Order: sequence, then C-alpha cells, then structure tokens
Amino acid sequence: MGNFGTIRGQPRGTPRSAVDAGGAARRSERALGTERAPRGAKSATAGGSLAGVRSDTAVRAAAAVEGLRHSAAALRPSNAAASGAATGRRSVTPLDLGAEVRAALLDYHRDLIATNPAGVRDKLAKIAASPFAFFRGTADLFYHDLTGTDAALPTVLCDGDVHPENFGVIVMNDGTLAFALNDFDEAAAAPFSWDLKRGATAFALAARECPYGADGEAYARAFIESYFAALACIAQGKKPELVRDPPKVITTLLADAESKERTKFLKKRVDLDSGQFIPSAEIEPHHELVRVFEKVVLAHWRDSLPKGAVSDDVKVLDVARKFDSGTASVGMDRYYVHARIGGKSFILEVKEERRSVMAPHLGDVAARGSEAERVVAAERKLIDGGDRFYGATDYDGKSFIVRERSPHKLGVELATLSADELRDYARACGAALAMAHGLAGGKGKVATQILRATKTREIVDETVRFAGREADRVSAQYDCFATQWRAAQAAGRDWLSAA
Repeated sequence: MGNFGTIRGQPRGTPRSAVDAGGAARRSERALGTERAPRGAKSATAGGSLAGVRSDTAVRAAAAVEGLRHSAAALRPSNAAASGAATGRRSVTPLDLGAEVRAALLDYHRDLIATNPAGVRDKLAKIAASPFAFFRGTADLFYHDLTGTDAALPTVLCDGDVHPENFGVIVMNDGTLAFALNDFDEAAAAPFSWDLKRGATAFALAARECPYGADGEAYARAFIESYFAALACIAQGKKPELVRDPPKVITTLLADAESKERTKFLKKRVDLDSGQFIPSAEIEPHHELVRVFEKVVLAHWRDSLPKGAVSDDVKVLDVARKFDSGTASVGMDRYYVHARIGGKSFILEVKEERRSVMAPHLGDVAARGSEAERVVAAERKLIDGGDRFYGATDYDGKSFIVRERSPHKLGVELATLSADELRDYARACGAALAMAHGLAGGKGKVATQILRATKTREIVDETVRFAGREADRVSAQYDCFATQWRAAQAAGRDWLSAA
C-alpha cells in the first residue's frame, strides 16, 4: 500500500519484503518471535527538547502528584501487576515521588552506569531540559503504568517508542523519499493501544511546550482520530486520505529533504581528499578501527541483508565514534563509518541495540536472535521497502544495527510549527502509525481486527483522557527529577551517587 507519497515521481520498485521473500520473511519472524506455529499447534503467546517550557505545566503537575501510584515497589513490575491485577493507590508527596523516580532511573540504567557512567550523565542532562525530553528518555516509567493493561485488545508489532520526533523523511530502497516511522529500537509485539497511548501522550506534552501554549489533549485527539480513520481505509484496501494527499507540513518536509546535496553533506563530516572524518565535539575519529570494521563488522552486516541489497564492493575509508545522538540511546555505543560502496561514498551509522524497553512489561520475552536482528526485522515489517542498508552486525560483544546516515533523512522542528501545522503533523503521524501497523499484519488483516475489537468513539475519548492524565504524571515526575538534578549540579555533586 505504501508510505506517504514519494516526491521523485518514480515507483519504488520491488519492496524489500518481496526480495528473498521466503528466507527473509522467515528470518524476520524468528527474530521478532512472531513465526507462525505449525498448523494444529497451540499458541504460546501471553495474555530535541522544545524551547519555551511553560510554567503552567507545574500547576497540572502538582495536581497529578496526589494519587500517583509510583512507589519503589510499583516501579518494578510485580506478579500481580503482570497479571493485570489492580494496583492500590496511595498518597504520594513530591518528596516521595522524587525518591521513587530517582530509584527507578538508577535501577533502569544500572548496567550502563557500571560500563559508561559518563554516558548516563549525558543522558540525564539531556532529559532534564523539559517534560517532553524527560518523556523521550524514560519510556520504562511509561510502560510500568501499562503493564498488564489492554490484554484483551489485538496484539500487533508495536514500534514501542512513538513520539513526534520518531517520524520523518526516510530513504526507500529504490532511492525515493517517504514520510514514516524512523526508529524501531523498542519494537515488540504488544497491544496496539500501547503505541497509540505513547504517541498521544507525546503529542500532549509536545504541544504544551510549544510557544503558543497549546491544549495538549486537542493534539492527542488529532493523532488518535487520524489513526482510526486511516485504519478504516486500510481495512477496505484503500490508501488513507493523508497518504493520497499529505498536508503541506509533510510535502514541505519532503521537498526540503529532497533538496539536500550529498557532496555538501559529506564535506561537513569528511575530508574528501583523505576520506577521513573531521574531528568535532560529536565525532571522534578512530582510524585504527578501519580494518576490523571492513573485514568483520561490515562483513557480518552484508550477511544480514537481503540478497543483492548492496554491492559486494565495500571499502571502509574511516571509522569514528559518534556522540550526542538521540535521547533514550545516549550513552550507548554509536559509530560512523565512511564507506565506498559500489564506487559511491556513504556514511553508515552503526548503533548499539539492547533489549526493548517494553520487554520486562510483556513477560520479559527474549528476542529470538540478537537485539539488532529484532530491530531490523521490525523495520522490514513496519516499512514497505525501507532503507536498503538496514542490517545487523556485532562488535566487541555487543549487538548493532547498521543504516545509512543519509543527507535526506530529515525531521520537523516542533518548536517552529504553528498551531495548525502541529495539528496537521499529529494527523500525519497518526496515519503513518496506522500504515505501519497495517503493513505488519498484511492486507488489512490487523486493521480489521482492531476495528472489530473496539468502539472507535469510546476508545478515542478514553485514550485522549489517558494522554492528559499521563502528561500530568510525566510533568510531576520531571519536576521532581529536574529539581534534584539542578540542585546536584549547583552543589557540584554527582547525581548518580548523591544521597
């Protein structure tokens, strides 16, 4: 059915899912844990921050503190929570909440603190910028609230981290451009509503931080209603209206991405004469890694790709560590590789992957294969003919995805959007999420299941209410964390070890 209209006016060619269809599809299903059981077998499945943070969020946040159900115990899923049992509510003071948020953050980042404490500090500094930034970097807190919920609703391959900055322009496998989801690190099979609730909450928070002081719930509603409108079209075998005729905010983004020049993009990062990366605050060249990346890391990557996806002629010109990318993934290893593939220069991004943040809240089901293979399998199912370079590899005992760092990859600057543009953008993202869920199920099957299992008006209204409540909850959590963080910084103390 396709993603949002490409602007080069050419057909995308054979979708990647059709390339090496038998083997690639089976490998994807194994990696995601969604491989079909033999006929007759029983199922084993179970039940950039924005400028201008508004001070009035503190009012909503203060109201949200009373009755919050985050205790130190509740922040770790119990057997009762996992089975969907109701959690008792108690009165939580700001002091209690601050201690509990701190305990949860330290617990979630425990392994990374042991191996890369400086990276954790960088991440915490980033999420201290605003409630929306905090939300982006603390998905584990969000999913604690969802553990055991919505078990009766259809399960789909969820993206796992739906928010306004995880949509954007991507390069398809035939070189054309499309607007779609662009991050799959947290993908896992879960109730479809989990993606919808995270996206709606994200739009509520992002809208509250916009310069015009928007009503966040109105933008959450635009996102949700667009999702269900698109699902209805997909169930009927039709392209959603927003796919046939994207709003101006999307066509402008696509046109801007198309105008980017590869040579200009490369010159900012690479000395084209030597082929080596230009050192900067974010790029640290490691020329000594060229041989191992060419002979081992990228060799494994090529093996993970569908047959014929890239030329066998791959030469690594330089390797660099990349810092300060993303929010949730800050502190994990990331490399840039300047490679010549089939005689043409590309920058490949090699990004460390860990288990999905949803996994502990879904019974901690392990991926079949490496975590990078899980992410790659999700990209291939959720995007129709996506990045031809998207593959998996391993290095230094860790799992990595590989993808092109394309000059045409572009996202919106949320703080620059008008109220109407943000509403149109929310609608576009809702339709894009519906397209991804629909593609993962194939031929409208998932769309039909979701529509049959829900009453659209009721679930829209309830999800809007959820988004408002959760945005208040996140704001309360953020206020407590940010107060602690800034106090520690002012006193010259390390937040990771401060009492």
